[in-house]
Parts: sequence; C-alpha cells; structure tokens
Amino acid sequence: MSVDSQISNLLLNLTFSPSSGNIYLIGQIQCVFSIKYYQILGLYQSTDQIALISPIVNTSSIFVQNISFTPYGFNPGNLSSYLFSISNNSAYCLQYITVILGNSTNPQILSQMGSTQSKFFQFGGVLNQLNSTTVNLTDTMFHARQILKVYYMSNSGLIIGRTIQGDTLNIERLCVTQALKSYATFAYFGVIGFFEGTIQFQKSNIILNLMSSDTFSCFSTIGAIGTSISVFHSLKISVLTNTGGNYVSALVGKNSATNTIVTNCSVYSSSLNAYQYVGGYFGFTQAVTFKFCQIKNANITAKIQVGGVIGYGSGSYIQISNCSVKFVVLKTNTVGSGMLGQIQIGATVHLANDQVSSSTVNCSVNAGGFIGFAEHSVIIIISEGVVSSLIIAATSSKAGGFIGTFGQTGYGGTLKIVTSMINGVKVISPSYAGIAVGCKYPTYSVSTSVLRGFNYVNNIKISNCQNFASSCTV
Repeated sequence: MSVDSQISNLLLNLTFSPSSGNIYLIGQIQCVFSIKYYQILGLYQSTDQIALISPIVNTSSIFVQNISFTPYGFNPGNLSSYLFSISNNSAYCLQYITVILGNSTNPQILSQMGSTQSKFFQFGGVLNQLNSTTVNLTDTMFHARQILKVYYMSNSGLIIGRTIQGDTLNIERLCVTQALKSYATFAYFGVIGFFEGTIQFQKSNIILNLMSSDTFSCFSTIGAIGTSISVFHSLKISVLTNTGGNYVSALVGKNSATNTIVTNCSVYSSSLNAYQYVGGYFGFTQAVTFKFCQIKNANITAKIQVGGVIGYGSGSYIQISNCSVKFVVLKTNTVGSGMLGQIQIGATVHLANDQVSSSTVNCSVNAGGFIGFAEHSVIIIISEGVVSSLIIAATSSKAGGFIGTFGQTGYGGTLKIVTSMINGVKVISPSYAGIAVGCKYPTYSVSTSVLRGFNYVNNIKISNCQNFASSCTV
C-alpha cells in the first residue's frame, strides 16, 4: 500500500497450514495506515514467516486500535508475528490490543520453532523487529490459556522481539499473563526479547512462567538491554523460572545500559531458579538507580551470584534508596545477599534508607544482608540502612550482617556505614563471620549506628560493638 488507508470492523477466520511459504494478510505498507475493530481467528501454520502485515518501510504511520487476536493455532517460522513483522522508519500508535492463545483442543501455540540448536528463530508477538521506529503501546493484554511449547528461540518476545539503537518505546498499562514450557534453548526472551534505544515502561502488570528442560540465557520481562536510556515506573512483576541458564530476573536479565532508572516497582511471589547472575530485578546490570521499590515473598536460587535486587553489579554507579526486601529466601554456592550479590571492581554503591528483613541468605561463601562480595577498589556508602530478622549463613567462609566480603588483599576501597541498624540478625560461618562485615581487607568506618534486639555470630550473642561501631546499644 502506498496510499493512506484504513481497515475497520473486520472479522477474519482463516486457516493457513502449508508446509512452507510466507503468510501475509496485508502486503507491504508505505503510507498512513489505520486498523480498528479487527478480530483474527483461525489456524496459522508455516515453516516460514507469518504476520498480519509484511515488512513496513519508508516513514509509515500506523494506528492500531481495538484489535483482538484469538487464533485456534499459531505455529510460526522465523521472523513471525501475530501483527507486524519487520518495521523500518515507522511510527506506531497501538491501543486496546488483546492476544489470547490456546484452548482445550489446541494448546500447542508456538510449537514449530527451530528444529536444531544451530537454528534459532526470532519471534515478536505484536511487533517482531524494529529499525528506527517509535512505538506508543497502551492498554494491551497478552494471555495464554495453556502451557506453550517453544523450541530454539532467540531475540524473541511475547510483545516485541528485538529493537536497535534509534528505536523508542513508550509502554503503559500492559498486562501479560502466560506460561511457557521450553524443550530446548532460549536466548534473549521475555515480554521484550532484546532492546536497544529509549524505553519508558510504566503502570503495567507482568506474570511470567517459564519451565525449561534445558538451559537458556537472558530471560526476564526484558531479556537483555544493550545501549539504552531506560525508565521503569510502577510495574508489578511475578516471575517463575526453573532452568540451568544465566542472566535471569524479574525485570531485566542482562542490562548493559549506563542510564537506567527504576521507581515504585514491585516484584512479588516470584521463584527464580537458574545457574548464574540471578536477581530480583536484574541478573546483571551496569549503572542503575532504584527508588521506592520492593521485592516480597520470593525464592531466588542459583549456583553463582544471587541478589535480592541485583545478581551482579558492574556499573560505575549503583544507587538504591527507600527500597525493601522482605520474606525472601536466597540460596547459592558462591556470593549471595539480600540486595546486591557481587559488585565489580571500581564501582560506587550508595544504599540509602533501605531494609532487608524477615529473610534468609544461604551460601557456601560470601553471604551478606546487603552485599555478598564487593571486589577491590569499590566505594560503598550505607546510610539509614536496616537489616532485621535475618539468617545469613555461609557453610564454608565469609558471612556478615551487611556485607560478606569487602575488598581483596593488597587493594584499597572505601566503606562507610552511617546511622544504620542491625536488629535480630544471626550470622553463621565457620570462618570470617562478623555482625556487620564477615571478611574485610581495607578498613571501614561506622558512625551513629546501633545494634538492637538479639544478634548472634555463630550462636554467640553480640552484646558489644565488636566489628561494628564505637558507640551502640543492645
């Protein structure tokens, strides 16, 4: 299409099940195009690309409103989508989109992806691949009635597959409830698979459930973020995973952006189980700022690097303020804590008015209430911090109420604990156990902080200020 066009009040109930060949309901668009009150039913199956509209190019403006996609079956090939496949230089305004998949007779949606590990397929529910595109997506719902089987997917998302630099996403009031069962390998998968550009994501509810019999990398609401400016506000997220993969969390699996802000978000009733880099909000992240966020009622398990908020922090600056972790159980072999699992060399971390309470951290080594392991040459400031009703246990070595290990032999670093409190904490470790810091190489300072209630290190009540402050009460 090259002339401004509109489609409205259309019901499609079609069956496409060829062995091969692309399926497009509308051809290429190069114009202002509007779709309203559109319902799509039927069966769609092909080893090749399936989409409502084929590639869109040359500054198209697309307006989509009140679309319902409820197919009986959808078994796509590479670069497929329920609606739009590949977009170049376009602008979208999408509102009131509903995708409901699966029924009692055909729950096998998305079951015809790659057939071998050497062949990954890319998929995007509403939009597959964006190139220099602006998207405003509001009031959209994705719901899967049944467990979906998925094979060998990469850069794929229930809503958006992947974007590149120059793309802009504004997402508001998105509701996602789904369950996936993988029989093979994922890479970069979530509501959005892989994102680069600028994103503002707010006022949405996300429930994800992914059980895998194999490994995958980068699973979360957003699988991975590259170069990006990212703002997340007022999100409620619940994620269940069980896999041997890396970079797993509720919000972003792997975040390589250097400018990320998360405010007023909640992760609740989640169970995150993977191999490495696992956190409540980020499995791995660069610079990030958190304000007024919480994680509550969660189990987070991995072999290496687990954190209630961040599994592994690599950014130059990490700030967490007015945030809480409550009723959380964390388990790992190496490096775990209520907030930050491991902090990379040279980072600056500021924790202000944060709380970790009524939780348990179990590790082999490097267990902490706020931080598991801070590598050398880091700057850490903890102000108005509270850890209470915690059990922090390292079965081998290094456990502390605030930090498991601070620094490394022969290197400097700065740790300041100001106006903070430890209340009802039990620290357990056969070596290097401390009520505040388990193993410390640089010196650190504590001021106007207190011990309250009954605090224990290896079943010995800490009734003075050893390893904590020069003046405190018990």
